Amino acid sequence: MSQPTDQAASLRRMAQARKKESLRRGRVIAVTSGKGGVGKTNTVANLAWWLCKAGQKVLVFDADLGLANMDILLGITPSYNIGDVLAGRCQLRDTLVAGPGGMQIIPAGSGLEELTRLEESQFTSLLQQAEELEDFDIMLIDTGAGISGVVTNFLVAADEILVITTPEPTAFTDAYAMLKLMMVKYEKTHLKLLVNMAQNPADAQQVHMKMSMMLKRFLKCEVPFLGYIIQDETLLKCVRKQKLVSEAFPASPASKCYAQVVKSLLGEASSDVIETSPSNFSSFMKKLIGGRR
Repeated sequence: MSQPTDQAASLRRMAQARKKESLRRGRVIAVTSGKGGVGKTNTVANLAWWLCKAGQKVLVFDADLGLANMDILLGITPSYNIGDVLAGRCQLRDTLVAGPGGMQIIPAGSGLEELTRLEESQFTSLLQQAEELEDFDIMLIDTGAGISGVVTNFLVAADEILVITTPEPTAFTDAYAMLKLMMVKYEKTHLKLLVNMAQNPADAQQVHMKMSMMLKRFLKCEVPFLGYIIQDETLLKCVRKQKLVSEAFPASPASKCYAQVVKSLLGEASSDVIETSPSNFSSFMKKLIGGRR
């Protein structure tokens, strides 16, 4: 049996064990970054692929209004997006596009900024449509970079937030600013850090250690280290070909890292999230658009 097959089988066993711990479906994880260019969308897509391999039903919400490129990354052509839903041209379920590994994707669109300014009839209709999309184990939200109002709305409504940085100084500084905003202003507690484009494990650990030192010194708090993705030329080649490295080369260094991060996501001690935040897609949408209209 090949190593990638072993990884997928291990992830499935872990996912099944977690399902026995709780009947809750619809864990909502927002993936963000302080700045662009840190590989956020690619990370979301590869994590979604490994989650699907683990037997999870995965919904990816492309919420990057400015640089929506999940469809370009995966080489797919959506027929509809959120803007079409709000304009009444289609239902929310009609926006779903099948992606690699069985993931389902809601494409981004020009309607995202209108989600906080809905009329009552639109609000009611969208929530009713969201209730039809409950059959997912995990929703990954690919947010925009930075701290705009649209980005923070998605982050605050999510169960968990995964902040991606690279060892590059400006990416690190902006990631710290994002963590500070979420912790201080919005009092979010379920945050995690992932280091992308690391030269080696020690490089990633050093980034997390530096971040922890700053958070403890200035904010008296810390952020858990979810893992890292190694710098991998194979990944860059796959991006150019609109292929996921995890699907095309599951034994590559980057693919193994994505699999390990998914293992951490599925195996982490997050019972407090489950107990205090019985979330699903419709309740996420209600928090996103209900409290900010």
